[in-house]
Amino acid sequence: MKAEYIKILKNLFFAFLCPLALANCEKALMPNNPKNDPKSNFEDLWTILDEKYSYFKLKNIDWDDIKKKTEPLIKSSLSKSQEFKIYEQMLLNLKDGHVNLVSSFNISRYWDWMLNYPYNINEEVIDKYYLEKNYFISGGLNFRIINKGSKKYGYIQYKSFKKSAINISLATNYFESDKNVKGLIIDIRNNGGGYLQNVYNLASKFTDKRRLVLKFFYKNGKNHDSFTPAKDDYLEPKGKYYPKPVVLLTNRACYSAASFFAVVMKELPNVTVIGDKTGGGAGLPVEHTMTNGWVIRFTTSRTTDARGKDFEMGVEPDKYVFLKSEDTQNNLDTLIEEAMKIIDQK
Repeated sequence: MKAEYIKILKNLFFAFLCPLALANCEKALMPNNPKNDPKSNFEDLWTILDEKYSYFKLKNIDWDDIKKKTEPLIKSSLSKSQEFKIYEQMLLNLKDGHVNLVSSFNISRYWDWMLNYPYNINEEVIDKYYLEKNYFISGGLNFRIINKGSKKYGYIQYKSFKKSAINISLATNYFESDKNVKGLIIDIRNNGGGYLQNVYNLASKFTDKRRLVLKFFYKNGKNHDSFTPAKDDYLEPKGKYYPKPVVLLTNRACYSAASFFAVVMKELPNVTVIGDKTGGGAGLPVEHTMTNGWVIRFTTSRTTDARGKDFEMGVEPDKYVFLKSEDTQNNLDTLIEEAMKIIDQK
């Protein structure tokens, strides 16, 4: 199980290599003699976050106090790796998986949003006993019909919102072609996020009408609570509506776009979300190049559900369900089995 989380972390790590390339390009375009000493770098990093980071208030972070504690550690004699380590420790106080400091030799990251919680998935059981061998692959979707005695259920596994979900109609049309399929299970456990457009592409199949699903707030001043008024965001129906019950499976390794998807799907009346709370990640990250050429990635926005509830710290499921060891030993996935029961009751 630990290996499964390590694989997720590696995927997230490589996703951060893009800003690293950006750092090297922008460094070449910088003035020949920018300030590049630890004190200037520290002031630059602290100030850009102080003025633009979006979650100080929500997380009750005293950024001035963190500066007082960190500033005495900044010495002109620091090596680059020592300097980086100090900043890395300072950034951990933000408790934000979207915050990364990118240098040519390391990338800082915060992963406690996932590592401190149960995995709540056994991919070997899913691969061998639910997907089995003859499942379909379309875009980023793995799907098949699961036969459970005389009953049938549609099952979709979606591991990354970086991969297109535009072929969702192929899956739902396939499920609807069999009238004995009672409903659909969408499994996004261990989905670390990706492109927000794929959230809408997938979710639009399951709404029967235009619905308010998200509210966006953007930083518009240097004060920690300076934000634009809410920008309402709507989910529009797209293609043939899927009318049967849908159960969405989540765990703590659902982050960023996966959390957005959970929030959006919770607005739909035929959808039930079960599993664990997601890892969160409700801000939209941007990048800033520091005077020494390093890149700081952070969030300058907040996103809430349709009623104004922040989900930076995670999206609550409609029902908490955790893997049972006895189920795993019997080659069963507790969440998938519970999803089938929920569909049966609809």
